[in-house]
Amino acid sequence: MSEKTVYQGKFITVTEEAAGQLTFERAYLKPSVQVIPFTEDGKVLLIKERRLVEGGISRWHFVAGFCDKPGLTPEEVAQEELMEEAGFRADKLVKWHVLNHKHSLIVPITYYLAYGLKPMKKDNPDGPVI
Repeated sequence: MSEKTVYQGKFITVTEEAAGQLTFERAYLKPSVQVIPFTEDGKVLLIKERRLVEGGISRWHFVAGFCDKPGLTPEEVAQEELMEEAGFRADKLVKWHVLNHKHSLIVPITYYLAYGLKPMKKDNPDGPVI
């Protein structure tokens, strides 16, 4: 049994694997990070985002992004996303959890806890966050 790629996009790869008379399909998302930022008084910050491609609805979520910036480690991507989406830089990032289950949908996510937030905004190449 060996997987063969049937679709390759910027953020997702779809494969098929024959096993006897069955064909198993898998979808792999590009590795990503999620950042859970904490304020000095222990509150968790969320961002509110509106994406036109999703019908213009608003949604609340953690700071997140794909590890698609060449040469950056996941921790560096987490720091970049925090500055782009929330306008903060963390004095301390703690790797909290890594999710990488191998099922039909593989979504590798590294979660970081962010402490010691200092204002530092970078332009977000994905557009503005509310």
